[in-house]
Amino acid sequence: MTTTAAPSVLLIEDDGDLRGRLARYLQGRGFSVITAARASEVGDIDDLDAAIVDRMLPDGDGVQLVRRWRADGISFPVLILTARAELEDKLEGLEAGATDYVTKPFEPQELTARLEAQIRQHRRTADPPSSRLQCHGIELDSVTRDVVYRDRPVRLTRKQFDLLRRLMEHPGRVYSRNELLDGVWELGSYPTTRTVDNHVVQLRQKFAPELFETLHGVGYRLIKDPIR
Repeated sequence: MTTTAAPSVLLIEDDGDLRGRLARYLQGRGFSVITAARASEVGDIDDLDAAIVDRMLPDGDGVQLVRRWRADGISFPVLILTARAELEDKLEGLEAGATDYVTKPFEPQELTARLEAQIRQHRRTADPPSSRLQCHGIELDSVTRDVVYRDRPVRLTRKQFDLLRRLMEHPGRVYSRNELLDGVWELGSYPTTRTVDNHVVQLRQKFAPELFETLHGVGYRLIKDPIR
């Protein structure tokens, strides 16, 4: 992982041999590891990057512990370790707020890869882009929701603004229709719709049309290079 500080991980596992082996492996991969044999041994968790929690603990159910953390606003990734591989058990853990569910026996390499992926995703979510974006003469402020184009204010609807912001966050990146529906409109399913198409047309009408590129069959993007 490319980070400036070692990710801090809490490992709660009552099997002393497994706890020791996994802790040493994670430390060898650059993690700072805090270990506990039971939930009652856990102290301050405010500065953690992630947790690995055994499902069956001597003093309770690891899933219930995760549920309490989520109720308290704790958002770091949590991987549940368990020998229980039934679908109902996995669903219960994920619905409680676990971000992954690893069944025993497992390979440390796979668990570590999953852990690293979860931490990367959490850090991207926790570190939102700047509230002020500038590109191609467009200035956008996410806090005030003001938009200026070539020194003139532009009035946008809420969804026009949200779509423009998403495209401006990564100029040159192609977003599929489904990605934009999910990220801007937050739809859980993807109906046949021209909602995105229509909003892109509206943005073209308010700014330079050539700024917004359609890649047929692929998606949409705000061009990266300046217009010549």
